[in-house]
Amino acid sequence: MSQRVSGYQRQADDEYETPAWVAHALVPYLPAGCRHFWDPANGPASKIARALRQKGLKVTATGDDFLGRAILPRLDIDGILTNPPYGPNGRLACAFIAHALELVPIVAMLLRVDFDSGKTRLPLFGDCSSFSSKIVLLDRIVWFERPGAAGPSDNHAWYIWDGRHSGPPTIKYARRATSPPLLGWGTWWRPDKFTNLSGCTRSMSQRALDRGENKPSPWTGDGCCFGSDEAKKRRLILWLKRRLRLLSDLYLAGRLWASRTAKAMAS
Repeated sequence: MSQRVSGYQRQADDEYETPAWVAHALVPYLPAGCRHFWDPANGPASKIARALRQKGLKVTATGDDFLGRAILPRLDIDGILTNPPYGPNGRLACAFIAHALELVPIVAMLLRVDFDSGKTRLPLFGDCSSFSSKIVLLDRIVWFERPGAAGPSDNHAWYIWDGRHSGPPTIKYARRATSPPLLGWGTWWRPDKFTNLSGCTRSMSQRALDRGENKPSPWTGDGCCFGSDEAKKRRLILWLKRRLRLLSDLYLAGRLWASRTAKAMAS
């Protein structure tokens, strides 16, 4: 993807405070059973920590030498979650990931959306059995407001490692709750997070409920046109069946044409 120079000066020690919505967007995708996280990179006043506490999670935040730590600050910590400093060519961020995986089984890191594409980073991503998912943020992060400045140019994603994971990693999408809903196949949209702004942002399923029309949809089975994972599977199977029928019809038509052509040439 194309990017442009943001025009912002680089912050000392890569100190970029993470907006609350970025942490909130991650919460639905956190591994089950993980209730106490450690943010080791943003200090006791960490915005990530405050945002996650709002969602009922327990978070310990520190700002000391993470790479020099050999033990956790609290024994009941389940996972490490942070926006790590990058350092030259992202090497410091890679060191943060590797060290976090040595300390805990569950890790979540906020990184640029293409951070996993480097060949030298395969041990942390493509070749790492615990790399479980990538949550792409569909809204760009504004690190600090500056009147008249151009908008942000980088896209970001949460990367999650889970020691219990098996199989290939998955990719999912998330956006901030105040953004307009996305129509289509996305699973990240939460209709209950939107209010009635002249009916523009209310879900179709909620409007159907208001009219007493909560009938199961043939596409989703639950009266909502956006659908669950099972609904997507049903749509995909239906699409495949239609394509197979089309291919079968084309094959039979081709054989019929060839037969008639052969007869015409013989006569």
